[in-house]
Amino acid sequence: MINAGLEPILPTWLTTTFGTSVATNGLMYLAISIPALLASVLVGMLCDRYSARVIQIAGLVVLAMVLPLLALPPSIPVAIVILIVFGCVFPVAATPPLPEMGAYVHAEYPAAAGSVYSMFNLSYALAIFVGPVFAGFVYEEAGYWTCLGTFAGVSAVMGGVYLWYHRIATEEEAARDAAMGYPALLDDDLKEWDVDAV
Repeated sequence: MINAGLEPILPTWLTTTFGTSVATNGLMYLAISIPALLASVLVGMLCDRYSARVIQIAGLVVLAMVLPLLALPPSIPVAIVILIVFGCVFPVAATPPLPEMGAYVHAEYPAAAGSVYSMFNLSYALAIFVGPVFAGFVYEEAGYWTCLGTFAGVSAVMGGVYLWYHRIATEEEAARDAAMGYPALLDDDLKEWDVDAV
C-alpha cells in the first residue's frame, strides 16, 4: 500500500517542488527500482537463513524512519540519495511475508497452497487499489508531509504489532517456528526482549 501510495504523489511533489518534467520524474523512479531489485535478492537470502519475521519487524521500523525523509530534500541530488535509501529499505519490509507465508502453509496446510496464494494476491491487489486513492486524498487535503507521516505511522504500528505478537508467542508457536526452520536464537531473543526495560 505504501509503495503504491507513493506512485501518484511523489511525481506531483517533485514537479511542484523542483519543477521536474514527466520524463525526469520517470527517471527518478530508477533510484527506487534498481536498489529495490538488488535489495530484494539480498533480503530473500537473509529470509532463507534467518527468521523472515525478525527481518520484517526491522524493515517496518526502519521504513517508518525513512518515509518522512522523502519530504525533506532541498535539491534533486539529495532527493535521489533519499530515494535510493528508500529503495534499499522498502524490500526489507515487503519481501519477508511471502517466504513466511510459504513456510507456514507448507508446514500447516499444504493442500491449501493455491487458495492461500490467491488470497495473498487479492490482498496485494487491494493494497495497490487503496494506496493511491488514500494517498491522493490525504495529499490533496493535508499535504505531502502528512501523507508520508501517515504511511510512516502505519509502518511503525505494524512493526510494533508484529513485535508484540512475537513477545507473547507460546511454546507451541515456538515449536512450530522451529519446525518451519526458523533459527531459535533470533526468535527467542526477540520473544524475551522486554520493551519496558528500554
